[in-house]
Amino acid sequence: MNSPLVSIAIHIGKQDYYPLLENLLKSFLICNEYPNIELILVESGGNQPLREWLRKINFDSYFINYDNVVTTIQKKSTVNIKKKLLFLDYPDDLLWNTCYSDAVRKSIEHSTGTYFTLLAEDNQFIIEGDIIKEYISILQHIGEDTHMIYFASMQLYKYFKSNNSFDRVQNYKGIKYFPIKNVKWCSSQFCNKKVLEKIGPLALSDEEDPHRMINYSLSRVTKLKFKRCYKAIPAAIWFHNSSNAKFIDLILKNTRKNPDYILLNTTSLNDLNKFFDKNIDDPELRPLSTEDWHDRINVEN
Repeated sequence: MNSPLVSIAIHIGKQDYYPLLENLLKSFLICNEYPNIELILVESGGNQPLREWLRKINFDSYFINYDNVVTTIQKKSTVNIKKKLLFLDYPDDLLWNTCYSDAVRKSIEHSTGTYFTLLAEDNQFIIEGDIIKEYISILQHIGEDTHMIYFASMQLYKYFKSNNSFDRVQNYKGIKYFPIKNVKWCSSQFCNKKVLEKIGPLALSDEEDPHRMINYSLSRVTKLKFKRCYKAIPAAIWFHNSSNAKFIDLILKNTRKNPDYILLNTTSLNDLNKFFDKNIDDPELRPLSTEDWHDRINVEN
């Protein structure tokens, strides 16, 4: 399989959340082995110190932290990263839902990859290996004109909500995934850009209808009969909102001691594939969740 360009938009809107973004970017450089990436760094809060730092980041060199300390972290030599900056300015009194939905829409418009996903800063990459290649392989197998795959873990309780219920695990050439019974759309799903083109321009949320983007997208994917699935091993972990303050404190404290610090210890794709191979016949088998990484917080410093 060739390596089509994959666009990953990463959004941040709050200055105080820069430690989470710093952690996310470092973890991506540590984990990613997919060779053809477009990273779109999206700032929508008008935070000039954040924007200045994002301008300084050079993915062809060692990663530079927000405090200008240069780390020993860098991308794999086989990986090419095309950096794109997207700085969006909004009136101070504009509803955050409107700002965010417009940021999602503009991220899609500015992306040039064959595939697209968007993450907020409260995620971390956790799998070392070419996991993005597995996402593309699944889409090409199940139909990339009609399917989307969650790129980050869900919190455990969400897997068992009725609108997120899933079927038994499927195995395609050693890659495990779970078909989801109901349709839905969100920006953190990994898909071919053709899917987004079929959905069309996203409706902007506003004060009158804060959920307009989600509801409009749901109506479109329902009409188009799109489908979605969970990858058994997600590329990233999506934190609980209630954990952000604690995680920011941990990142700040430990990064002062070790500029290379990342919050969650990573693991190899091969090791987790072996786990799912061993448990493939378990009827209770489910995708990895956010909670499955709670015991992997890096506290060694």
